[in-house]
Amino acid sequence: MDIYYPGSFDFSRPLPAVVMIPGYSDNELRRGLGVSWREVQRSGDWASLLAASGVAAIVWESGTPYFSARDALTFISANAQELRIDVQNLGVLAILIQAQPAMQLLSHGEIPGVRGVDAVALLYPNGQGGYLPASSPSVYIVRAGKDIRENLDQLDRYIPRLEGRGLNVVVVDYKEGVQNFDVGMDTPETREVIQGVLDYFVSEFLER
Repeated sequence: MDIYYPGSFDFSRPLPAVVMIPGYSDNELRRGLGVSWREVQRSGDWASLLAASGVAAIVWESGTPYFSARDALTFISANAQELRIDVQNLGVLAILIQAQPAMQLLSHGEIPGVRGVDAVALLYPNGQGGYLPASSPSVYIVRAGKDIRENLDQLDRYIPRLEGRGLNVVVVDYKEGVQNFDVGMDTPETREVIQGVLDYFVSEFLER
């Protein structure tokens, strides 16, 4: 497990943290990319951006995505004091296929740490599986307008279900966005959308 802390953090108090959910097992990633989940450049880049924004970011070695996320959250909760992580102020970041294990995890309120998740960011999510959170986090969704139609239709059916649970849902419609825009489209609009995700977690954890 890698925990990215802000450079100025002095460990005198617990810090809010964003948990980055994997979408594939490490075995699958090593076959396809030759690296583990926590070694994927996107993971490190997002974790570094989150830490630079003032919150901790957490990635880990991944077995089956849902079960590894469950085990990671349980470990973080059991060792929160030593890690200086505020488990009452946790966030979740899930991108594309990572949405399904993320929302599956959040549907289980009995898992340690789940009820401490106050903020969830989903970027062009795919396959969230209809899972709904057991608690009441805010949900920030980036909809990539040029994603494949099946994904967009699925997302557009899912958003009203979240809203129907009384959750605070914010949808950013990035009309020119494609899958993987955060790593494949270096444009002013992409940078603005990425900054919006970071600002969301800052506003949820550091400005209230």
